[in-house]
Amino acid sequence: MFKKKITIILLILTTSITLSNCSESTNIDPIPPSDENTNPCNLGIPSISSNSPVTAGTNIILETPNISSMAEYYWTGPNGFTSYEQNPTIIASDLSAGTYSLIVNEGSCISATATVDVVVTAATAPCNPTNNTASNSVYPPMTFNSVNGYVTQDQYEINASGSNGGLTIIFANSQTPSAGVYSICPNCPSSFMDDNQVCVSIVTGGTFSDYFRPDTGNVYISYINGHISATFCGLEFSGTGVGYDFTASAKVTAF
Repeated sequence: MFKKKITIILLILTTSITLSNCSESTNIDPIPPSDENTNPCNLGIPSISSNSPVTAGTNIILETPNISSMAEYYWTGPNGFTSYEQNPTIIASDLSAGTYSLIVNEGSCISATATVDVVVTAATAPCNPTNNTASNSVYPPMTFNSVNGYVTQDQYEINASGSNGGLTIIFANSQTPSAGVYSICPNCPSSFMDDNQVCVSIVTGGTFSDYFRPDTGNVYISYINGHISATFCGLEFSGTGVGYDFTASAKVTAF
């Protein structure tokens, strides 16, 4: 009987100690995470820049520093622009002005979004010829009584005609040209012009009509009351046959 009481007392003490230990364990604070267990992503907001303000017809340049060989870059912007290049370029126009955004992925890490605003300014020709005329260094001045802009053979074209000759400006594709600066395509005629290039030609009037083209220079495209207008200044035209090479400036606006 005495041994039985001792056994019961020991059992009660053992149970009490066990329950006490369990109760104390539930109040133990969790082990704080070490630096190795924290979020490994630390990309933050990417640093980005641009060459804004940009003249229409020239290139918008977007830049961000290289993060690593694993980094992937995702740009978005106005007029549906997207790019996966680290430092993309876009031909500036009134449609490409606005806010550009960049997100960088590196492995499983995604950065916050960085933004930069780009301002596009109108291109201004360095000369101001009388509208719908062309002057040159050899032949009589041209006055154009018909100027039209239209799509022909999958290319947009401005065609001006008058009594002393005609002027034609052909663009790279059938889209209506945006305002800006377009460079002369040196390999005209060509169906492989860049989007910011044009092919320009002049046919002189008179007894002998000759065909002339420039190899270098710029054409300035603008809009006057909704009508497309083209201006060029001091372009050097050359041709074949009996005609003489000349320098010409012109401004034409489609009726």
